[in-house]
Amino acid sequence: MRIHQILLEYNRQITINRLGDKIFQKYHEDQTLIQQTQKLDNKEEIIDFIVRVFEINFDPTPNKMYVQWIIREWLKTSFRAEDSHRVKEVIAWFNDNKVLLKNNNISIDINKHSFHQLQDITDKFIGQEAPLSGKHLKRQLSSQIREESEILYDGPEGLLVSPRTEAASCFWGKGTKWCTAATTSTNYFDRYNKMSPLYIWINSKDEKYQFQFGRSPQFNDSRDMAISKELIEEFRTGNSVTSKLFDREEQKLLELESLYQAVIYTKAFIKGRWPKLEENLLAIKSTNRLVESLDALVDYTKFVIKDRWPEAEPLLLLTEYTAINYIMSCIVQKATSRFAYSEKSALRYIRKNPEAMKIYKMGKKLRPPLYRVTEQGLTDLDYGQTLSETEVEYHLHINGHDEEAEDAPFIYEPINN
Repeated sequence: MRIHQILLEYNRQITINRLGDKIFQKYHEDQTLIQQTQKLDNKEEIIDFIVRVFEINFDPTPNKMYVQWIIREWLKTSFRAEDSHRVKEVIAWFNDNKVLLKNNNISIDINKHSFHQLQDITDKFIGQEAPLSGKHLKRQLSSQIREESEILYDGPEGLLVSPRTEAASCFWGKGTKWCTAATTSTNYFDRYNKMSPLYIWINSKDEKYQFQFGRSPQFNDSRDMAISKELIEEFRTGNSVTSKLFDREEQKLLELESLYQAVIYTKAFIKGRWPKLEENLLAIKSTNRLVESLDALVDYTKFVIKDRWPEAEPLLLLTEYTAINYIMSCIVQKATSRFAYSEKSALRYIRKNPEAMKIYKMGKKLRPPLYRVTEQGLTDLDYGQTLSETEVEYHLHINGHDEEAEDAPFIYEPINN
Protein backbone atom coordinates (compact mmCIF):
# COMPACT_ATOMS: atom_id res chain seq x y z
CA MET A 1 0.00 0.00 0.00
CA ARG A 2 2.79 2.40 0.93
CA ILE A 3 4.58 1.73 -2.39
CA HIS A 4 1.37 2.50 -4.29
CA GLN A 5 0.98 5.75 -2.35
CA ILE A 6 4.56 6.81 -3.11
CA LEU A 7 4.00 6.20 -6.81
CA LEU A 8 0.90 8.38 -6.76
CA GLU A 9 2.35 11.18 -4.64
CA TYR A 10 2.48 14.46 -6.51
CA ASN A 11 5.55 16.68 -6.35
CA ARG A 12 5.19 20.26 -7.58
CA GLN A 13 8.92 20.82 -7.97
CA ILE A 14 9.33 17.75 -10.18
CA THR A 15 6.48 19.04 -12.35
CA ILE A 16 8.13 22.46 -12.60
CA ASN A 17 11.50 20.90 -13.44
CA ARG A 18 9.96 18.78 -16.20
CA LEU A 19 7.50 21.22 -17.71
CA GLY A 20 8.41 24.70 -16.44
CA ASP A 21 10.10 26.01 -19.59
CA LYS A 22 7.27 24.79 -21.80
CA ILE A 23 4.71 26.36 -19.46
CA PHE A 24 6.49 29.71 -19.63
CA GLN A 25 6.60 29.65 -23.43
CA LYS A 26 2.93 28.66 -23.73
CA TYR A 27 1.25 30.92 -21.16
CA HIS A 28 1.69 33.98 -23.43
CA GLU A 29 -1.08 32.47 -25.61
CA ASP A 30 -3.60 32.20 -22.74
CA GLN A 31 -5.30 35.52 -22.00
CA THR A 32 -6.62 34.35 -18.61
CA LEU A 33 -3.14 33.46 -17.37
CA ILE A 34 -1.63 36.64 -18.81
CA GLN A 35 -4.10 38.71 -16.79
CA GLN A 36 -3.61 36.65 -13.62
CA THR A 37 0.20 36.94 -13.71
CA GLN A 38 0.52 40.65 -14.59
CA LYS A 39 1.88 41.58 -11.15
CA LEU A 40 4.44 38.78 -10.94
CA ASP A 41 8.06 39.80 -11.45
CA ASN A 42 9.97 36.85 -12.84
CA LYS A 43 9.78 33.58 -14.73
CA GLU A 44 9.98 31.34 -11.65
CA GLU A 45 7.07 33.11 -9.93
CA ILE A 46 4.93 32.90 -13.06
CA ILE A 47 5.59 29.17 -13.55
CA ASP A 48 4.91 28.39 -9.88
CA PHE A 49 1.65 30.38 -9.96
CA ILE A 50 0.42 28.63 -13.12
CA VAL A 51 1.18 25.16 -11.75
CA ARG A 52 -0.82 26.05 -8.62
CA VAL A 53 -3.71 27.16 -10.84
CA PHE A 54 -3.77 23.71 -12.45
CA GLU A 55 -3.56 22.02 -9.05
CA ILE A 56 -6.41 24.00 -7.48
CA ASN A 57 -8.75 24.77 -10.39
CA PHE A 58 -8.36 21.71 -12.61
CA ASP A 59 -7.47 18.60 -10.60
CA PRO A 60 -10.34 17.33 -8.37
CA THR A 61 -8.24 14.69 -6.57
CA PRO A 62 -6.78 15.32 -3.08
CA ASN A 63 -3.31 14.05 -4.06
CA LYS A 64 -3.30 16.00 -7.39
CA MET A 65 -2.53 12.85 -9.35
CA TYR A 66 -3.59 14.31 -12.72
CA VAL A 67 -1.70 17.64 -12.72
CA GLN A 68 1.06 16.63 -15.14
CA TRP A 69 -1.47 15.16 -17.60
CA ILE A 70 -3.56 18.35 -17.31
CA ILE A 71 -0.53 20.54 -18.06
CA ARG A 72 0.52 18.39 -21.03
CA GLU A 73 -2.98 18.66 -22.50
CA TRP A 74 -3.01 22.42 -21.94
CA LEU A 75 0.36 22.64 -23.71
CA LYS A 76 -1.28 20.93 -26.70
CA THR A 77 -4.00 23.63 -26.64
CA SER A 78 -6.69 21.06 -25.75
CA PHE A 79 -8.20 23.73 -23.50
CA ARG A 80 -7.44 27.11 -21.90
CA ALA A 81 -7.26 28.30 -18.30
CA GLU A 82 -10.81 29.62 -18.51
CA ASP A 83 -12.06 26.05 -19.16
CA SER A 84 -11.18 24.83 -15.66
CA HIS A 85 -14.78 24.00 -14.65
CA ARG A 86 -15.34 21.81 -17.74
CA VAL A 87 -11.97 20.03 -17.43
CA LYS A 88 -12.44 19.41 -13.71
CA GLU A 89 -15.90 17.88 -14.31
CA VAL A 90 -14.56 15.50 -16.98
CA ILE A 91 -11.63 14.38 -14.81
CA ALA A 92 -13.89 13.93 -11.76
CA TRP A 93 -16.24 11.70 -13.77
CA PHE A 94 -13.30 9.69 -15.13
CA ASN A 95 -11.83 9.28 -11.64
CA ASP A 96 -15.15 8.20 -10.10
CA ASN A 97 -16.16 5.71 -12.81
CA LYS A 98 -13.10 3.53 -13.35
CA VAL A 99 -15.01 0.30 -12.68
CA LEU A 100 -17.56 1.25 -15.35
CA LEU A 101 -14.75 2.05 -17.79
CA LYS A 102 -12.95 -1.26 -17.12
CA ASN A 103 -16.17 -3.18 -17.65
CA ASN A 104 -16.44 -1.51 -21.06
CA ASN A 105 -12.81 -2.29 -21.99
CA ILE A 106 -11.76 1.37 -21.76
CA SER A 107 -8.32 2.10 -20.31
CA ILE A 108 -8.30 3.67 -16.85
CA ASP A 109 -4.79 5.07 -17.47
CA ILE A 110 -5.50 8.73 -18.17
CA ASN A 111 -2.24 9.01 -20.12
CA LYS A 112 -3.79 6.75 -22.78
CA HIS A 113 -6.38 9.44 -23.55
CA SER A 114 -6.29 13.00 -24.80
CA PHE A 115 -8.64 15.45 -23.12
CA HIS A 116 -10.99 15.40 -26.10
CA GLN A 117 -11.06 11.58 -26.12
CA LEU A 118 -11.87 11.66 -22.41
CA GLN A 119 -14.58 14.21 -23.06
CA ASP A 120 -16.11 11.99 -25.77
CA ILE A 121 -16.09 9.01 -23.40
CA THR A 122 -17.81 11.06 -20.69
CA ASP A 123 -20.42 12.37 -23.13
CA LYS A 124 -21.14 8.83 -24.32
CA PHE A 125 -21.99 7.59 -20.84
CA ILE A 126 -23.87 10.63 -19.51
CA GLY A 127 -25.84 11.30 -22.71
CA GLN A 128 -24.48 14.74 -23.61
CA GLU A 129 -26.79 16.85 -25.78
CA ALA A 130 -25.70 16.87 -29.43
CA PRO A 131 -25.29 20.21 -31.25
CA LEU A 132 -28.58 21.29 -32.84
CA SER A 133 -28.73 21.62 -36.61
CA GLY A 134 -29.03 24.98 -38.32
CA LYS A 135 -32.58 24.17 -39.50
CA HIS A 136 -33.62 23.14 -35.99
CA LEU A 137 -32.20 26.32 -34.50
CA LYS A 138 -33.96 28.52 -37.07
CA ARG A 139 -37.28 26.87 -36.18
CA GLN A 140 -36.68 27.79 -32.50
CA LEU A 141 -35.46 31.31 -33.31
CA SER A 142 -37.38 33.92 -31.31
CA SER A 143 -37.77 37.54 -32.31
CA GLN A 144 -35.57 38.56 -29.34
CA ILE A 145 -32.67 36.25 -30.34
CA ARG A 146 -33.01 37.43 -33.94
CA GLU A 147 -32.63 41.04 -32.76
CA GLU A 148 -29.59 40.07 -30.68
CA SER A 149 -27.88 38.34 -33.62
CA GLU A 150 -26.35 39.55 -36.86
CA ILE A 151 -27.04 36.95 -39.55
CA LEU A 152 -24.35 37.46 -42.17
CA TYR A 153 -25.31 34.58 -44.43
CA ASP A 154 -28.22 32.14 -44.55
CA GLY A 155 -28.22 30.00 -47.67
CA PRO A 156 -27.46 26.60 -49.21
CA GLU A 157 -23.86 26.51 -47.91
CA GLY A 158 -24.86 27.07 -44.29
CA LEU A 159 -25.45 29.80 -41.72
CA LEU A 160 -22.99 32.48 -40.57
CA VAL A 161 -24.11 34.46 -37.52
CA SER A 162 -22.54 36.83 -35.01
CA PRO A 163 -24.25 36.77 -31.59
CA ARG A 164 -24.41 40.17 -29.88
CA THR A 165 -25.53 38.99 -26.41
CA GLU A 166 -24.83 36.09 -24.06
CA ALA A 167 -28.36 34.77 -24.63
CA ALA A 168 -27.84 34.73 -28.40
CA SER A 169 -24.46 33.06 -27.99
CA CYS A 170 -26.00 30.33 -25.83
CA PHE A 171 -28.79 29.82 -28.36
CA TRP A 172 -26.55 29.44 -31.42
CA GLY A 173 -23.98 27.41 -29.45
CA LYS A 174 -26.43 24.84 -28.07
CA GLY A 175 -24.83 21.42 -27.67
CA THR A 176 -21.24 22.71 -28.05
CA LYS A 177 -18.47 22.90 -25.45
CA TRP A 178 -17.85 26.62 -25.97
CA CYS A 179 -17.44 28.64 -22.79
CA THR A 180 -19.26 31.44 -24.61
CA ALA A 181 -22.36 29.19 -24.76
CA ALA A 182 -22.10 27.78 -21.22
CA THR A 183 -25.29 27.66 -19.15
CA THR A 184 -24.21 25.53 -16.16
CA SER A 185 -20.78 27.11 -15.56
CA THR A 186 -19.19 30.54 -15.98
CA ASN A 187 -20.05 32.02 -19.36
CA TYR A 188 -17.27 34.07 -20.97
CA PHE A 189 -19.22 35.63 -23.82
CA ASP A 190 -18.99 39.22 -22.53
CA ARG A 191 -15.26 38.94 -21.98
CA TYR A 192 -14.57 37.68 -25.49
CA ASN A 193 -17.08 39.96 -27.15
CA LYS A 194 -15.33 43.00 -25.64
CA MET A 195 -12.14 41.99 -27.47
CA SER A 196 -13.81 41.38 -30.84
CA PRO A 197 -17.06 39.90 -32.21
CA LEU A 198 -17.67 36.16 -32.23
CA TYR A 199 -18.78 34.39 -35.42
CA ILE A 200 -20.53 31.03 -35.59
CA TRP A 201 -20.48 29.04 -38.82
CA ILE A 202 -22.92 26.11 -39.21
CA ASN A 203 -22.21 24.38 -42.51
CA SER A 204 -24.59 22.34 -44.69
CA LYS A 205 -23.58 19.19 -42.75
CA ASP A 206 -24.63 20.94 -39.49
CA GLU A 207 -21.02 21.03 -38.24
CA LYS A 208 -20.48 24.04 -35.98
CA TYR A 209 -17.40 26.25 -35.76
CA GLN A 210 -16.69 29.39 -33.78
CA PHE A 211 -14.28 32.07 -35.03
CA GLN A 212 -12.77 35.00 -33.20
CA PHE A 213 -10.24 37.40 -34.65
CA GLY A 214 -8.71 40.45 -32.95
CA ARG A 215 -6.09 40.36 -30.20
CA SER A 216 -6.49 36.71 -29.28
CA PRO A 217 -7.73 34.76 -32.35
CA GLN A 218 -9.39 31.38 -31.89
CA PHE A 219 -10.94 28.99 -34.40
CA ASN A 220 -12.64 26.03 -32.72
CA ASP A 221 -14.97 23.16 -33.55
CA SER A 222 -18.07 22.26 -31.52
CA ARG A 223 -15.94 20.42 -28.95
CA ASP A 224 -14.02 23.65 -28.39
CA MET A 225 -10.97 22.04 -29.98
CA ALA A 226 -8.67 24.19 -32.09
CA ILE A 227 -9.10 23.30 -35.76
CA SER A 228 -6.15 22.50 -38.03
CA LYS A 229 -4.30 24.98 -40.23
CA GLU A 230 -5.54 23.01 -43.22
CA LEU A 231 -9.17 23.57 -42.25
CA ILE A 232 -8.50 27.23 -41.46
CA GLU A 233 -6.98 27.56 -44.93
CA GLU A 234 -10.15 26.09 -46.40
CA PHE A 235 -12.20 28.68 -44.52
CA ARG A 236 -9.78 31.45 -45.59
CA THR A 237 -9.60 30.68 -49.29
CA GLY A 238 -11.84 27.76 -50.28
CA ASN A 239 -15.24 28.64 -48.84
CA SER A 240 -17.13 31.35 -50.68
CA VAL A 241 -18.90 32.53 -47.49
CA THR A 242 -16.26 32.36 -44.77
CA SER A 243 -13.47 33.60 -47.08
CA LYS A 244 -15.19 37.01 -47.22
CA LEU A 245 -15.23 37.16 -43.42
CA PHE A 246 -11.54 36.20 -43.20
CA ASP A 247 -10.59 38.78 -45.86
CA ARG A 248 -12.34 41.54 -43.93
CA GLU A 249 -10.88 40.62 -40.53
CA GLU A 250 -7.36 40.02 -41.85
CA GLN A 251 -7.38 43.43 -43.52
CA LYS A 252 -7.99 44.96 -40.08
CA LEU A 253 -4.83 43.24 -38.83
CA LEU A 254 -2.80 44.64 -41.71
CA GLU A 255 -4.05 48.17 -40.99
CA LEU A 256 -2.85 48.19 -37.35
CA GLU A 257 0.08 50.50 -36.57
CA SER A 258 1.99 47.54 -35.17
CA LEU A 259 2.34 44.48 -37.42
CA TYR A 260 3.25 42.20 -34.54
CA GLN A 261 -0.32 40.98 -34.11
CA ALA A 262 -0.45 40.04 -37.78
CA VAL A 263 2.80 38.07 -37.41
CA ILE A 264 1.42 36.20 -34.38
CA TYR A 265 -1.72 35.41 -36.38
CA THR A 266 0.33 34.11 -39.30
CA LYS A 267 2.49 31.88 -37.10
CA ALA A 268 -0.52 30.35 -35.39
CA PHE A 269 -3.11 30.03 -38.14
CA ILE A 270 -1.87 30.48 -41.69
CA LYS A 271 -0.41 27.54 -43.56
CA GLY A 272 2.70 28.95 -45.19
CA ARG A 273 3.54 32.55 -46.05
CA TRP A 274 1.17 35.54 -46.15
CA PRO A 275 2.08 37.72 -49.18
CA LYS A 276 -0.08 40.68 -48.09
CA LEU A 277 1.70 40.85 -44.74
CA GLU A 278 5.10 40.56 -46.42
CA GLU A 279 4.34 43.66 -48.50
CA ASN A 280 3.68 45.60 -45.30
CA LEU A 281 6.74 44.20 -43.52
CA LEU A 282 9.04 45.17 -46.38
CA ALA A 283 7.69 48.73 -46.20
CA ILE A 284 8.25 49.25 -42.48
CA LYS A 285 11.12 51.71 -43.01
CA SER A 286 8.52 54.45 -43.32
CA THR A 287 6.74 53.66 -40.04
CA ASN A 288 7.14 55.55 -36.77
CA ARG A 289 7.71 52.37 -34.74
CA LEU A 290 10.82 51.02 -36.42
CA VAL A 291 12.21 48.93 -33.55
CA GLU A 292 8.91 47.16 -32.88
CA SER A 293 8.37 46.64 -36.60
CA LEU A 294 11.84 45.13 -37.00
CA ASP A 295 11.06 42.66 -34.20
CA ALA A 296 7.92 41.64 -36.09
CA LEU A 297 9.94 41.22 -39.27
CA VAL A 298 12.54 39.04 -37.53
CA ASP A 299 9.84 36.83 -35.98
CA TYR A 300 8.10 36.40 -39.33
CA THR A 301 11.39 35.39 -40.94
CA LYS A 302 12.29 32.98 -38.12
CA PHE A 303 8.97 31.22 -37.70
CA VAL A 304 7.25 31.50 -41.09
CA ILE A 305 9.97 31.69 -43.78
CA LYS A 306 12.52 29.72 -41.71
CA ASP A 307 15.30 30.53 -44.17
CA ARG A 308 17.23 33.44 -45.63
CA TRP A 309 15.05 36.24 -46.92
CA PRO A 310 17.37 38.36 -49.10
CA GLU A 311 14.66 40.91 -50.01
CA ALA A 312 14.25 41.77 -46.32
CA GLU A 313 17.93 41.81 -45.35
CA PRO A 314 18.39 45.58 -45.74
CA LEU A 315 15.86 45.88 -42.88
CA LEU A 316 16.78 42.75 -40.92
CA LEU A 317 20.37 43.97 -40.62
CA LEU A 318 19.55 47.52 -39.48
CA THR A 319 20.45 46.88 -35.82
CA GLU A 320 22.97 44.58 -34.19
CA TYR A 321 20.22 42.85 -32.24
CA THR A 322 18.00 42.04 -35.23
CA ALA A 323 21.01 41.14 -37.38
CA ILE A 324 22.29 38.57 -34.84
CA ASN A 325 18.80 37.21 -34.25
CA TYR A 326 18.17 36.76 -37.97
CA ILE A 327 21.59 35.32 -38.82
CA MET A 328 21.57 32.86 -35.92
CA SER A 329 18.00 31.70 -36.53
CA CYS A 330 18.00 31.40 -40.31
CA ILE A 331 21.61 30.54 -41.15
CA VAL A 332 23.80 29.38 -38.25
CA GLN A 333 21.26 27.22 -36.42
CA LYS A 334 20.50 25.28 -39.58
CA ALA A 335 24.18 24.29 -39.70
CA THR A 336 24.89 23.77 -35.96
CA SER A 337 21.48 22.88 -34.40
CA ARG A 338 22.43 25.21 -31.53
CA PHE A 339 19.27 26.97 -30.37
CA ALA A 340 20.26 28.68 -27.13
CA TYR A 341 22.89 31.40 -27.27
CA SER A 342 24.05 34.61 -25.69
CA GLU A 343 25.12 37.61 -27.76
CA LYS A 344 28.77 36.74 -27.14
CA SER A 345 28.46 33.07 -28.12
CA ALA A 346 26.33 34.05 -31.15
CA LEU A 347 29.17 36.13 -32.56
CA ARG A 348 31.54 33.17 -32.14
CA TYR A 349 29.22 30.95 -34.17
CA ILE A 350 28.75 33.65 -36.79
CA ARG A 351 32.52 34.02 -37.25
CA LYS A 352 32.80 30.26 -37.88
CA ASN A 353 30.24 30.36 -40.67
CA PRO A 354 31.46 32.15 -43.85
CA GLU A 355 27.98 32.87 -45.18
CA ALA A 356 26.83 34.22 -41.81
CA MET A 357 29.95 36.37 -41.43
CA LYS A 358 29.50 37.85 -44.89
CA ILE A 359 25.91 38.88 -44.09
CA TYR A 360 26.93 40.23 -40.68
CA LYS A 361 29.58 42.48 -42.26
CA MET A 362 27.09 43.63 -44.86
CA GLY A 363 24.80 44.68 -42.03
CA LYS A 364 27.53 46.75 -40.40
CA LYS A 365 27.78 48.82 -43.57
CA LEU A 366 24.02 49.23 -43.90
CA ARG A 367 23.27 50.65 -40.46
CA PRO A 368 22.25 54.33 -40.49
CA PRO A 369 22.62 56.73 -37.58
CA LEU A 370 20.02 55.89 -34.95
CA TYR A 371 20.52 58.81 -32.57
CA ARG A 372 20.71 62.60 -32.75
CA VAL A 373 22.99 64.47 -30.35
CA THR A 374 21.64 67.86 -29.27
CA GLU A 375 22.06 70.25 -26.35
CA GLN A 376 19.30 68.33 -24.56
CA GLY A 377 21.12 65.00 -24.89
CA LEU A 378 20.72 61.93 -27.04
CA THR A 379 17.43 61.40 -28.94
CA ASP A 380 16.28 58.01 -30.22
CA LEU A 381 15.26 58.69 -33.83
CA ASP A 382 12.88 55.69 -33.89
CA TYR A 383 10.71 57.03 -31.10
CA GLY A 384 11.68 60.69 -30.89
CA GLN A 385 12.46 60.34 -27.18
CA THR A 386 15.35 61.89 -25.26
CA LEU A 387 17.25 59.13 -23.45
CA SER A 388 18.79 59.11 -19.99
CA GLU A 389 22.47 58.26 -19.54
CA THR A 390 21.60 54.68 -18.54
CA GLU A 391 19.31 54.28 -21.54
CA VAL A 392 22.04 55.60 -23.84
CA GLU A 393 24.48 52.94 -22.62
CA TYR A 394 21.88 50.22 -23.04
CA HIS A 395 20.86 51.29 -26.55
CA LEU A 396 24.48 51.51 -27.68
CA HIS A 397 25.18 48.09 -26.24
CA ILE A 398 22.30 46.24 -27.92
CA ASN A 399 23.21 47.84 -31.23
CA GLY A 400 26.82 46.75 -30.91
CA HIS A 401 28.38 50.22 -30.71
CA ASP A 402 30.97 51.93 -28.59
CA GLU A 403 30.21 55.60 -27.88
CA GLU A 404 33.77 56.56 -28.79
CA ALA A 405 34.08 54.30 -31.84
CA GLU A 406 34.15 55.58 -35.40
CA ASP A 407 30.93 53.75 -36.26
CA ALA A 408 28.96 55.23 -33.35
CA PRO A 409 25.45 55.75 -34.75
CA PHE A 410 25.09 59.49 -34.14
CA ILE A 411 24.00 62.56 -36.05
CA TYR A 412 25.63 65.54 -34.40
CA GLU A 413 23.99 68.94 -34.30
CA PRO A 414 26.11 72.05 -33.65
CA ILE A 415 25.84 73.28 -30.09
CA ASN A 416 25.58 77.05 -29.78
CA ASN A 417 27.81 78.61 -27.11
